[in-house]
Amino acid sequence: MAIKALGQEHANVIQPINYIDIDNTYWAYDAIEKAVYFELISNNADTEEFRPEDPVSYAYYKKN
Repeated sequence: MAIKALGQEHANVIQPINYIDIDNTYWAYDAIEKAVYFELISNNADTEEFRPEDPVSYAYYKKN
């Protein structure tokens, strides 16, 4: 949603992302790639996982 709000849903990102638990066939790969490129999200320095199926809630965000 953030990518669309920024008007970048059609941006062509050439820099691939390197998470070990998703590849370019994952259904949200393009959106994740753009979010990383525009620094809306970043990977955890302790791991190379994105963990796309983990739940996200306000309580989790607030805790960390």
